[in-house]
Amino acid sequence: MNGERRDLEASPHRCKSGCGQPTPWAEMRCEACTLRTQCARRQARSVAKTSRALPARYREMRLDGPELARRVMDPEAIALVRRACTSDTDRVVLVGPSGVGKTSLAAAAAIELSYQRSHVGAYVRAGSLALARAHSALGAEALLVQQVLAADLLVVDDLGLDPQGHHSAVADVLYQRYDECKTTIVTTSLTDAETSGRYGTGVARRLFEAVDSALVLQLKPQTTRPRVFGAP
Repeated sequence: MNGERRDLEASPHRCKSGCGQPTPWAEMRCEACTLRTQCARRQARSVAKTSRALPARYREMRLDGPELARRVMDPEAIALVRRACTSDTDRVVLVGPSGVGKTSLAAAAAIELSYQRSHVGAYVRAGSLALARAHSALGAEALLVQQVLAADLLVVDDLGLDPQGHHSAVADVLYQRYDECKTTIVTTSLTDAETSGRYGTGVARRLFEAVDSALVLQLKPQTTRPRVFGAP
């Protein structure tokens, strides 16, 4: 082993990445640069797949991007989500009325978490999840439900706008992902009490309980917002 190390140190070849470390052959990366390159490629693939899973309007959302800053009317919220995305957070719940940028911020968080953890994210509207079992074969779980349960990272959008019914998979998905510590981002206009009344206290607790691994954030609209005529 020592002989191999001496031979490597005596090699005239250097890492193609430019770090200066010796390599056995020309046009080769050292071990550390190879690992970094492989990690970067995994991150890029994960981000690309997560982005494709999001609705087209939200695929370019980034926590440091100007478009997100334009859509999210509470700038402090972006900073709080960015901080959460660098920790072991497995739950982000964005609460607020329509138009404050919940979905845009959720998409940006999904992209950031996908990059940080090399996880491929999935996206589902709560309404689609509620109806997923309606057309599944008797005794078989709906494909959409299987997919969102299996996803390492999931955005559940517009919780509370889904139709109520005993076949709805919304509560089951939230329960199981919580129990398995799978990262879930939820957007909703419901309060803790409203969530409890609609889905039960168990779901409300799993969404709103304050623990180190969770960020529950109330997005606030600005009291004044410049009006741009002709803009959508």
